[in-house]
Amino acid sequence: AASGLDDPATPELVVEALGVRDVDAALSDLRRLARRPDLPLGAETAAQVPDFGPRLLSEVRDAPDPDLALSHVATLFERVFPPERYARWLLDRPSVLRGLVGLFGASEQLSRALLARPQLIETFVTNSAAPDPEEIRAWIEAAAAMGSASSEGDPEVIVGSLRRAMREAMLSVGVADLAGELSPAQVGERLSALAEAVVVESLHLAGAECAARYGSVGADPLAGVAVVAQGSLAAGELGHGGDLDLLFLHGHDVDALTSGGKRGAITASEYAVRLAQRTLSLLSASHDAGPGYAIDTR
Repeated sequence: AASGLDDPATPELVVEALGVRDVDAALSDLRRLARRPDLPLGAETAAQVPDFGPRLLSEVRDAPDPDLALSHVATLFERVFPPERYARWLLDRPSVLRGLVGLFGASEQLSRALLARPQLIETFVTNSAAPDPEEIRAWIEAAAAMGSASSEGDPEVIVGSLRRAMREAMLSVGVADLAGELSPAQVGERLSALAEAVVVESLHLAGAECAARYGSVGADPLAGVAVVAQGSLAAGELGHGGDLDLLFLHGHDVDALTSGGKRGAITASEYAVRLAQRTLSLLSASHDAGPGYAIDTR
């Protein structure tokens, strides 16, 4: 497969065979798939699993976006080891191969999440039971509790635990969606439940931090404060990669003061603003464990 990639006629053949738009990028991705003998288009895999390369490229051609699918497939096989084992495993499971390449050609967000932890492929792509909304909420609550218990409340660790749980829940729902096992309404319901649970945990974490710094207005750091969902989240129709439309409200006397903490006391109005800002930061800030949510508070 690698031997013909530099043939002058190859670009035209690539366009015709794969239906790609960016021929140069596609040729680069094909070379990535052939640069070692044990990769899908390498000599060793071609000899030992001869049907895999053609089947893989056939699925790329049929993906919603062949350019995107080919790029992600090449990245996947650079990250799994040994790649020949994955080639055999996927060849024996044509529906899994079709679903995986279809995901790679349909959702940039899900692809990035899966490629960040390719070892999850066998777990999620073969699991037909996506968690229901209550299971997702429990999953996120457990992740927050585990992060807190293992770090004595370190917010960076807790956020990492939440991001990992988010990624796995999104993948589980996304794979079931692409496999046709969930209706659009069921997908929206599950992704909305996930976002709601993450907002709740982030709000509680922000409340604990703000109370330690400034005290609170009343015994509960979140007393008199509400976060209102709007848009697709409020309707339970959040999509893959959707942003969160949130409105922060508080009902305190603006002249009231907090009880004071490590940084002294502030007005209730300032406290509400800082609580909202910290919640938004926890929800959206970049983290090694995975991306957060895009937030719209306009």
